[in-house]
Amino acid sequence: MAVYGDRTGVVSARQTVAALGDFHQDHQSVTARVSRVENTGGNPPRGFAEIAWTAIPEGTSEARDYVLFVSFVQEDEAWMVSEIRVLR
Repeated sequence: MAVYGDRTGVVSARQTVAALGDFHQDHQSVTARVSRVENTGGNPPRGFAEIAWTAIPEGTSEARDYVLFVSFVQEDEAWMVSEIRVLR
């Protein structure tokens, strides 16, 4: 997982949810839209999604644009999140 380019390495699902929850809690969402989705293939199958997110960080009045990059890998019959990055 990487937030603002700071890589934390592999983390558990619980840690990921907590980190993203803390990050989201410190921002007021303005807009969010899926801007790109790709199935990149491979074995196991992989893919990714990019989400364009505009939010106002706590303590400011200025909206900022972020990109949430989420990559997936198919394990058995389910798609699992393998990487999340929050970029400014």
